[in-house]
Amino acid sequence: MHAVMLTERRKEILDLLTEAARQGMGLSVRDLCETLHLRSPATVYMHLTALARDGYVSQVGRSRRYRVLCPPGIPIAGRIQAGAPIESPDETPRGELLMEPSAFAARGDIVALKVVGDSMCQAGIFDGDYVIVRRQQRVENGEIAAVLVDGGGTLKRVHVRGNRVVLKPENSRFEPVTLDDRSDVRIYGKLVAVLRGDLRTR
Repeated sequence: MHAVMLTERRKEILDLLTEAARQGMGLSVRDLCETLHLRSPATVYMHLTALARDGYVSQVGRSRRYRVLCPPGIPIAGRIQAGAPIESPDETPRGELLMEPSAFAARGDIVALKVVGDSMCQAGIFDGDYVIVRRQQRVENGEIAAVLVDGGGTLKRVHVRGNRVVLKPENSRFEPVTLDDRSDVRIYGKLVAVLRGDLRTR
């Protein structure tokens, strides 16, 4: 479920190429070796090859210089509460995660939400993480989803029992929430990935 993040070295190379791009330049393998105080061009080339494969950089024509690309990002739709519902996810993106949507197996309309709270920690979802959610109106019983409850968003494991919806946390300190047809309950989207660490945004 977790996506592969850039290594520290690759993020460092990407940052150098981004800064060079602001000055209208590309950088060669030798330039990067000198800046990073590395002796082996092969090591830098290996990282550049991986970054190019993932759509972050490309070689400039037939030169030996590389430039950073601006990959399509994943819209950030706001925050999602791993606890009591808070604000509804936004239809207007609040920026983007600089990641290829194709990095995830899920197809369709995917968005990112920043997690607030720790009610899903036993499912490996922690405060401050980003969750990648595929927009859909139905999920199978037991799947984790972003759910809108009376307009507020929450992240829970969903169980439907007759005309009742049970939202189950993944933290023994929290009790499941049972909702009936007096509440406005809608599925916002299904969880497809959890991301953490130093993620690039724009």
